[in-house]
Amino acid sequence: MKFLLLFWTEPVPEGGQYAEGLGTEADYRAWTEFEARLKADGTYVDSGDLEPPAGDRHVRPDLAADRDVPAPTADGPVVSGYYVVEVADADAARAVAASVPLYGTVEVRPVVDYSAWS
Repeated sequence: MKFLLLFWTEPVPEGGQYAEGLGTEADYRAWTEFEARLKADGTYVDSGDLEPPAGDRHVRPDLAADRDVPAPTADGPVVSGYYVVEVADADAARAVAASVPLYGTVEVRPVVDYSAWS
């Protein structure tokens, strides 16, 4: 099964630094070792970092019933990156999430498999 691991971290003020020291040599090494383990055991599918949010980042699609309602704003944690992993089940996905070298929270979500529908 594929799972999306969403990384939630505190937002960084423009021009600021993460309080936990993101970007240190130790952090970089922890992330490269984490990803190398996922690739070595065949768990890795995809990953990416997201730019810090700036200004309006929510868009209501044309089909949204409440298009005139303002989009939400976030004062707290924001999604800062993700991994997609392929593992046996939700317990295995949670175990991978627990090993992420992140100063924040990891949200674990199963990815819907529509391949049987085609």
